[in-house]
Amino acid sequence: MTTYYSGTVIGAVVTLGLLRRVNTMRSGGAGRHVMGATLATAGVVAFCTMTNPLYALWFVLPAGAVLLVLRVCSQLSSRALCRAGLVLCVGTALGMALRIPFAHSIVATTEDYWHLRDIGASLAYHARQVSDTLATRAGIASLCITLGMWIAGSSRTRV
Repeated sequence: MTTYYSGTVIGAVVTLGLLRRVNTMRSGGAGRHVMGATLATAGVVAFCTMTNPLYALWFVLPAGAVLLVLRVCSQLSSRALCRAGLVLCVGTALGMALRIPFAHSIVATTEDYWHLRDIGASLAYHARQVSDTLATRAGIASLCITLGMWIAGSSRTRV
């Protein structure tokens, strides 16, 4: 088994749709459907994380950040934030745990993805990159525009 990038990209799109469905359903008469969508979301996150642990970094963490921004901007209730965060965390943990029984079939191990021993050098490199970018007017404008678009897009999203 190797990583499947296209599958996890499709999984990210499916996860977004399911998260939206989970957060827009009213649990009054649709409790069974809410639970089904919640379990499906956790299942997709688990499968994507199992096949590619980088999914946790390039989808789950940014999705969590967007959910936090939506909460701060009052576009998302605390209950919905907790539900979505729990689904993402449980799905990610389950996916990492599911890698264990399939370890003999996995070509790339988790250590191939997570180079924690190099985290200091990586953080220093990225700090230099940001510093170099902020050293120019164009760089400052670029980062401000990017941050502004991210905040505007997140705050305008209705969940």
